Amino acid sequence: KAPEWRKVTMAESWQAPAVFRSEMYRFLGHCMLEPIGPDRAILLKPDFWLNFALEPANDYMRTALEALGRISTRIDLLSESKALEKVQLEYMSLFLGPGEPLAPPWESMYTTNERLMFGQPALEVRAAMASFGVELVAKYSQPEDHLGLELMLLAAVAERDAKCTEADWRKSAGLQADFINKHPLSWIEKLAQDAETHSETGFYAAIVKLIHGVLLWDLELLKEYTDSA
Repeated sequence: KAPEWRKVTMAESWQAPAVFRSEMYRFLGHCMLEPIGPDRAILLKPDFWLNFALEPANDYMRTALEALGRISTRIDLLSESKALEKVQLEYMSLFLGPGEPLAPPWESMYTTNERLMFGQPALEVRAAMASFGVELVAKYSQPEDHLGLELMLLAAVAERDAKCTEADWRKSAGLQADFINKHPLSWIEKLAQDAETHSETGFYAAIVKLIHGVLLWDLELLKEYTDSA
């Protein structure tokens, strides 16, 4: 389900933003890891995006939310089953195939010369998971550098941070900022370009752009906490 997102500020302790970030990244991670099913059909309703509780903090978020509002307004004219079928087919062609996906969701495909799955970035994300004490659950049969799994890593770390000491949280915030810069932010713009080029409705292109904007927003939030140490 969608989290109860809201604006978080420096006036709050680190626990509230940690819970917020965990829900946010888990929601976005699921958007990338699984096509939308009937249980999440609300994501195809314009009100979900037009009344989005998270205030746009940059142009990526603003333009993505505006696009999702327009796209879902058009999709909402269809029956729910037809609307779901449309975005599910788009998800499959962009991120699964058949054949090579039109917008492959793995970092190795964009940051290595070989453009092969399971390249060095996957090993680096695996090492990051180990260093953060995060295990990959069996149901995600994907290389670790899948964008959805990179977001799920951040969700898991944020969930743990809500229960740690302030000193540990500030250390973790710096490590998470480094991970965001080195991994998802190093390639998400290229993924967004491929998704926009090959997306029939534009729905998933806007989702990727929204993720880009949220990552940038989160970096600013993490920086506030680390700079205030």
